[in-house]
Parts: sequence; structure tokens; C-alpha cells
Amino acid sequence: MTEWSEDLKYKTGWFACKVTSGHEMKVANELKKLIQHPKWSQYIFDVFVPTEKTVDKKGKEKLKVLIKENIYIKMVLTQDVYSAIKIEGFRTPLPPKDPSPVPEEQMQGLFRFRNDQ
Repeated sequence: MTEWSEDLKYKTGWFACKVTSGHEMKVANELKKLIQHPKWSQYIFDVFVPTEKTVDKKGKEKLKVLIKENIYIKMVLTQDVYSAIKIEGFRTPLPPKDPSPVPEEQMQGLFRFRNDQ
């Protein structure tokens, strides 16, 4: 388990997080369930996977993950929160040694690929 310094508890925002390839939506859906828990809803606010709508050969609409192995979590990142989000398929917040929130301008650009609401 990664051990971070105490100043980590003051880091709040959207964090890019590595997940196992092909598990982006599964991990995001599990984290959305965690957000519903009273203990975690004050620390974990939202989860997002950049996707685009595509149509397969049979004409069925599907969501295609645009950034493989990445999800975005809006949270207050503490050691306890890290322990809670470390579910099957989740690997680490980025960068691994000193996770930092993604700048808001960058997130605004990614939100155009939000298809989960």
C-alpha cells in the first residue's frame, strides 16, 4: 500500500487514476456505489470515464472508453479514502508518488466526453 504524507488530506479535486485495462466502467460503477455510502459521500463526490457513443455493425449503440486504463474521481484524497477506493481493478491515483488533482481547465475539456449522466 502506498503511504503518503499528511498534507495529502488537503488535496481535493479531480484525480486521474489508473485502473486495470478493460475494467474502466466496472471500477467506475463500483465507486459510484461507494459514493452512496454515508461515510464516503463526504469525501468521494463523482466518478467519470471519458467515453464516446459509437454504433456497432448491428446498429447497436455502445460506449467506447477513450482513455484506456484511466478514470477520474472527484474526491478529498486521504489515506482512508485511498483504502476505500482500492477495489478490484483499481491501481493508483496519478502520479503514483505524489497524486495531484487534474487542473480544472483540463477537466472541462474532458467533460465533453461525459456520457454517463
